[in-house]
Amino acid sequence: MSSKEEVTAHHEAGHMCAAWILSLDVESVTIVPNKAQHYQGQTYCPRRSRVPNEASADWNRYLYKHLLISYSGPAASVIYFNYEPNIESPTSMRFGDFRYTADDKAADELIQKMDPIPPQDTDSYNISMKAVYEAESLTEAHWQCVKYVASVLLERETPDQAQCQEVLKEAYCFRR
Repeated sequence: MSSKEEVTAHHEAGHMCAAWILSLDVESVTIVPNKAQHYQGQTYCPRRSRVPNEASADWNRYLYKHLLISYSGPAASVIYFNYEPNIESPTSMRFGDFRYTADDKAADELIQKMDPIPPQDTDSYNISMKAVYEAESLTEAHWQCVKYVASVLLERETPDQAQCQEVLKEAYCFRR
């Protein structure tokens, strides 16, 4: 069985690689647990303080990108465990058959934050479900890069923003 650190490193690497692919910055990452805030690791990609232009396409694109990043961490965990359905994240909660993770919570908060403002024709639920499925495909397609980034996270634990950009550039230049 894998250590919590290895699982966390792959999970956070999934978030980082998705951000890189979507041309968003990774400001910080850590695989050091913070029990007070209930996380095993954390990746921070800055979000705009205001919703993009009211145009539906801009809103949908913005929401979709950030949801893909949120769901790519759990997707990396699932792939890391060889698609084992009963593997639990240390921070996940169960509601019947549904597993709710800190990443699901972050995605829900993003949707709620943006929901009072979205255009009439936007369907947050459909965008969210599409992002869940796309995150797994995206993460699987870039698995070698995720593994490389995870290996660096295991060495450095909390790389700064410049180191994050450096490792992602290395992953995508040499691992594809």
